[in-house]
Amino acid sequence: MATPNATSTPPDAVIDPAASLKQALVLLKTRNDTSRFVGLALLRSLLDNHDELRNDPETISECWAALSPKFLDRLLRSSESPGKISQTEARAMVDLAVAVIHSFTVLMADSASYDKVLIGRTDALMAALVSRWVQLFPLGCSILGFRQIRGILEKV
Repeated sequence: MATPNATSTPPDAVIDPAASLKQALVLLKTRNDTSRFVGLALLRSLLDNHDELRNDPETISECWAALSPKFLDRLLRSSESPGKISQTEARAMVDLAVAVIHSFTVLMADSASYDKVLIGRTDALMAALVSRWVQLFPLGCSILGFRQIRGILEKV
């Protein structure tokens, strides 16, 4: 019979959202991108699944302040790199960054929290969305032409 790992969580264990949030914030404030990624994934899950966190303006502000704008931009620019990052991993990074930005945009919609940091993600976000669109609809891109898409983006 196998001995359970001391660090494993029993399947019926109740997760404390406040403790998990503290852990996510600690991870987000590190200089290690892997830890930041784990913290960001944990934060997204917590905000998606716990109304008490999502509906607390102080919590949302604290979480937003813990996010590194440069890290979000790097995630948005993620692309396949042979020997380092697979296409699937790059997509997961972009998807997580887009989801987190979307969540905070919705959560901060009624406040004056639309600061330079959030608005500053617009260029990287649009580039990621266009890149994904190009991947999903290559025929559409060839029909419309990348120049027309770029012209539209320059006007935004």
